[in-house]
Amino acid sequence: MAFAVSLCRGEAKVKDCPFLGQEERALLNRVRPFDWKRELINKMREEASRLDFAGICDRIGAVLQEDGSLRLTCLGRPYRVTPEGDVLAEDGRDVNPWVNILILHYLRSGGSGNPTGKWVDFSELKSGMLKVASFRRDCEEPLGELFDKYRAGVEEALQLLGAVRVKDAPTADAWVYYILPKVPLLLLYWPGEDGEGSRLKILWDSSADRFLDVESLIFATEGLVHTIQGLLRGRVKK
Repeated sequence: MAFAVSLCRGEAKVKDCPFLGQEERALLNRVRPFDWKRELINKMREEASRLDFAGICDRIGAVLQEDGSLRLTCLGRPYRVTPEGDVLAEDGRDVNPWVNILILHYLRSGGSGNPTGKWVDFSELKSGMLKVASFRRDCEEPLGELFDKYRAGVEEALQLLGAVRVKDAPTADAWVYYILPKVPLLLLYWPGEDGEGSRLKILWDSSADRFLDVESLIFATEGLVHTIQGLLRGRVKK
């Protein structure tokens, strides 16, 4: 079943299944894979086109442009959302599907208020207890491993993405980073010393669940990890 779902999503190839004969492989190769990301983006883009951009721009920390589009920053990069719901990168690059989905979902949520400045554990957010194990496995642990292996490179990547090192934190390696205009996180890293292993912790502003649900916060943090990995790969190539 897991393989079948991956095949439908286009993440696996027919040739990877050892149980299919030549006839079945030929038949399945003629079937167009279901592009769930594109289908979701199309649906969300249609919903975004019906939103009142002027009414939501202040609530989500975006800027309304003269042409009616919204300008906002996501994962350290500037984007523009047209009145038709198209997400465009201001540097002209292609927009990654998961960034597209994240931005459109942020617009759809509408948000309310401003960050409180109170940092809480992921488990304290609405429905966070149900997803905290996934957050630690898919977000905190991979980012902690990157810090362990490439600490200087990760710090350089965070600076490039607009993260700000903060003082008066439980550790000297503390960074505030805005995933989206009103969704900050606090990244804390303790390097291993005196026989103890390293540790990484991500805290959220207590208002985060007013702007994104916990699944989307996991989705966004995974995006941050992938972005840092990409910057590290580029650094190694140089």
